[in-house]
Amino acid sequence: MKSAWLIVDNVLVVSSLSTNKTLLARSLSRIGRNPFRVIGMQEVMEIAVKELDHCDVISVIGYLERFTVAQLTQALETSNKRGKYNLIVDLSRVEYMSSAGYRALLVAQQNNRRNRRGELILAQVPEHVQQALELTGFGEFFHTFDDLSSAIEFAAQLPDDLPTDASLPKKTKSL
Repeated sequence: MKSAWLIVDNVLVVSSLSTNKTLLARSLSRIGRNPFRVIGMQEVMEIAVKELDHCDVISVIGYLERFTVAQLTQALETSNKRGKYNLIVDLSRVEYMSSAGYRALLVAQQNNRRNRRGELILAQVPEHVQQALELTGFGEFFHTFDDLSSAIEFAAQLPDDLPTDASLPKKTKSL
């Protein structure tokens, strides 16, 4: 399996769990990069959730890719379990997003819209992420806002108690 890596301030960031971090650190120290610390990509993403009356704001910081996407998915699902379906994802500090990140956002939007429960709103989307959303056509599935306050204002106008499965009328067959 190939792995990608990046050096930032004497920290080696490794994108593959199969990479032997100790071996990499030893190799780099032999070429004069001491002291050196090796971390995996799964360690370079943070999620912060702020609960508001009408929505949750989920801030993503760092690299959103296959090793870190579970953190975002868990935060989104936790908000849903608490009855929050109008969610704002603040992407202002996302440095990189792989297809796994885009997929997680699409699945969350599908879950929130299912039975008209709510919306997943994107705020402060970096240019590289916005371009990918536009190129793939995924941008049409989301309300996006340049600033967080506009996204919060929009979410405040969305209904909190949209119908769920139990309250929707059942379809009946006509004879």
